[in-house]
Amino acid sequence: METWQVVALIGAVIFLFAGFLPLISASAMFVTISFSLVDMYRFITSPQPGTPTPPEMTISIPTGAYMLILALILYPITIILGFLSIIKQKLSLIAGILGIICWIGGIWFVYDLNTLSLGVLNYGIGIFVGFVGAIILLAAFFVKRREVAPLSTATVTS
Repeated sequence: METWQVVALIGAVIFLFAGFLPLISASAMFVTISFSLVDMYRFITSPQPGTPTPPEMTISIPTGAYMLILALILYPITIILGFLSIIKQKLSLIAGILGIICWIGGIWFVYDLNTLSLGVLNYGIGIFVGFVGAIILLAAFFVKRREVAPLSTATVTS
């Protein structure tokens, strides 16, 4: 494997791992509760009993909820492009940019939720690990390919 492929693979694995780390954490007394991006997928696919359906909801949706949706959409796209960038180097640029946008959406979501909850929530480590993975993916684009210089057949005359 070439250097850029190794860098892209490391970035994609770190980015994938970040989805399982806490996105949001809240501490009260001796209890800490945290949710990862993968937990958000589980919550969306199997809502809890008693959760109001959209016609019953009358509250306005904060902008942060849209940012969570953005992060939930960009996360799998970035993972797919990240692993495909091992084959084609140009995809690592797209994967890195989308990954950074994904985690900016995550930060925005937590910030918006934090303002509604009066500062009880904290940013999870998953956001920052995700940024590291996205930056490594972005860096894989800028790692130069090693080109083998053609051997010249110079003859030595005596």
